[in-house]
Amino acid sequence: WAQGEGEKTLGSLIEVFEEKSFAVIFVILLGVPALPLPTGGATHVFEVIAMLLSLQLIILLSIGAFVAPAFSGLDTLPALGGVLVSLAVLLEDIAILVVAVVVGAAGVVLEIVLGRAAISGIKQLFSVVSL
Repeated sequence: WAQGEGEKTLGSLIEVFEEKSFAVIFVILLGVPALPLPTGGATHVFEVIAMLLSLQLIILLSIGAFVAPAFSGLDTLPALGGVLVSLAVLLEDIAILVVAVVVGAAGVVLEIVLGRAAISGIKQLFSVVSL
């Protein structure tokens, strides 16, 4: 597709990859947020599009990446899980799918654990300040 002739549109991408085209689209959309770089929330644009495109991946991966606080890097693992799921579909490889689910779930669990710890720390801080 990239080296062939013709326009490089979403429609032509879907024509080339057929039923696997959604996986290619997720690799593109979640590839940027999967990089462990501070983006200040700019990657949320890619994550919103990914959420709109997939109801199948929305529960552990796209929402997990989206709700991560900006500059925290916590969107990396859920987004990487989404990329790996897409690659597993493209390559028809169950081992990559298993790794994808583990990586994506680990990212969501990490967000929950760190979020609870942050909330607990804030509550303790306010209780000390109010004394």
